[in-house]
Amino acid sequence: MVGVVLPTINNPVYATFVHELQKTLARQGLHLLALAHEYDRESEIRLIERLVSRSVDALIMIGTDHDDRTTSLLKKIGMPHIHCWSSDKAPRQGALGFNNQAAMIKVVDHLADLGHKRIAMIGGETWNNERAQWRLRGVQKAAAAHKMDLVKVATVPLTIAGGQIGYDQIDPVRNKITALICGTDLQAAGALHAARAGGVALPDQLSITGFDDIEMAALLSPALTTIRAPIAELAVTTGNAIIGMLQGEGIPKSLSLPTELIVRQSTGRAPV
Repeated sequence: MVGVVLPTINNPVYATFVHELQKTLARQGLHLLALAHEYDRESEIRLIERLVSRSVDALIMIGTDHDDRTTSLLKKIGMPHIHCWSSDKAPRQGALGFNNQAAMIKVVDHLADLGHKRIAMIGGETWNNERAQWRLRGVQKAAAAHKMDLVKVATVPLTIAGGQIGYDQIDPVRNKITALICGTDLQAAGALHAARAGGVALPDQLSITGFDDIEMAALLSPALTTIRAPIAELAVTTGNAIIGMLQGEGIPKSLSLPTELIVRQSTGRAPV
């Protein structure tokens, strides 16, 4: 039995991850037990302790930033474990993921090439979510490099409803913002809906971007420009790493998988 502790199950990317991970483990006769802490650090610790008490053979955690109690517990019992999803500032061993900061830099570079100067971001809480931290840092770093004005950052839930709330907080029309960067595709879908409901022409008046490239992204109107995160590949790689560790191969070297900017119809040249 392999345990995985997720930040939430209320996002299609984690469903995809669990689906592919489960298939990979099943080929070796391993079962998967998935639990979610909903971005609560204390809940994450309790869930990990529960999995350990159930004598799982190995553990998978999302991200590399965890409470010291978790780190001490896993070190004490010697349980095979993998950190996945983020390769930003990852340790040399045992971390598989992608570079969130570098991915967001691609987004800002794209918007800069389209002539955008006043941008804003809809993101998530950063104190308990290192992926959100690195995505925000990527936007800040690239905006500064291009001398773009990052007018406002809205911190909201990583959901469609959160995207709508973030859009209203930023108020792109009133603040003369021409591009809105979202930390997830779900947030982008909410922002896109709010913009259309307000009569904003997309992308003529406002460009919107997402992150993840979930299935819905290509079906939105307009179709969403986003970062394609290698979720299925990450799940398979993580599963194979866990299998290798259980077969005595040791801790794998950390690995950063490539992301890709997918340009669709939700971004266009900045209005004159």
